[in-house]
Amino acid sequence: MRQRSDEKIETNEKTSILVLKGINYPRDQFKEFFAAPERSKYETSFVPVVHAAWNEDSVRTLGKHIVDARFEEEIFSESDYDAGYGGLVFTSRNAAEVFVDSVVRIGEYAMNSFSMDHMPIYCVGHATAQPLEALELHGPEILGQGSGNGENLAHFIRGHYPLRCEWKRWTKRPKLLFLAGEEHKDSIPRILDGPDVPQDQRIRVDVLTMYTTKVREDFVNDFSSIMRPAIVNSSIQWVVVFTKKGTEKLLDALGRLGFDYRDRGREISKAPNCYIAAIGPKTRQEMQEFDCTPDVVAEKPTAAAVHDAIEKFMSEKKMSG
Repeated sequence: MRQRSDEKIETNEKTSILVLKGINYPRDQFKEFFAAPERSKYETSFVPVVHAAWNEDSVRTLGKHIVDARFEEEIFSESDYDAGYGGLVFTSRNAAEVFVDSVVRIGEYAMNSFSMDHMPIYCVGHATAQPLEALELHGPEILGQGSGNGENLAHFIRGHYPLRCEWKRWTKRPKLLFLAGEEHKDSIPRILDGPDVPQDQRIRVDVLTMYTTKVREDFVNDFSSIMRPAIVNSSIQWVVVFTKKGTEKLLDALGRLGFDYRDRGREISKAPNCYIAAIGPKTRQEMQEFDCTPDVVAEKPTAAAVHDAIEKFMSEKKMSG
């Protein structure tokens, strides 16, 4: 059963928010949003759960695509629309950063001669698009940033890309290149090019795995160093979870501190004033696979939506920060 259903807590202390991800550069929406003067009652800290390791074989393949002009419209012909790609797809910031790194590695040639005037870049969100915007390539449109997840982005592409191809007067839809991580979901290729998609509506997708993720060895220690003082002082502490892996490691770390957030038909042993926020409904669903239900779920995967969900929860509990 859920604990604290009738709990009411009032405090004048600051509310701490522990974000289970690294800080994005050059700008991070969570850092900027909660650092605003009107939200001075919040203190944020960041602990990434995983780190990304580039797949060097894929980086070399991507570099070769760039040098061979496989992203440039001139490579297409009436007889060969498979010679290049008509667009790029990103559902993770890490993949976007690998792409940027690949372009920069090639150097002046890529920066000055690499033209993508014809090519849309489909991105799942603003944070994913950030590295691409900073690169300032010639011409590409970055689209789909309000999608929020891969499934929504795939449906956006299904509506946009065929019209784009018609506008370009291409007689065949060139393939899209999906730059992904090792553990990416299958939403993009399944919805665009899966067996259930009618042949005349299919958008072919090549997947290039750009990185793998591994759990940081220091995660539990970093997490505990922040949580222990909050537990001792009974101060309000929120933890924002983004991924299934983040849920798994969060529960492990809380378990090592002597707390159990898994609902298995018995009373849950929770840390005093420690609450969990899921970045969205899919993350909540993944958390529930571990028998853990978050206290709040953001309506959108944004800092503002997390803030609104927390504020509503605290107001209902008559907590003030």
